[in-house]
Amino acid sequence: MAQDSFINATVDPAMAKKPDNADHRHNISHGTAAASDVSLSWDSAKVTTHSQLRSVVAQFLFIAQSRLK
Repeated sequence: MAQDSFINATVDPAMAKKPDNADHRHNISHGTAAASDVSLSWDSAKVTTHSQLRSVVAQFLFIAQSRLK
């Protein structure tokens, strides 16, 4: 199978000036391919539950934290 589920986000242009995550206003949309500033995609035949997706995203965040300021 292949990645067939996409969520794309255009980042709030004022995000760096907003210290509270609750004030971030990203534009989120479903898509048919990766696009925008941030994309999350997965193969719906392999990732079938919210728990499985949450587990994978946690691993992404763990790795990404070493690459971000």
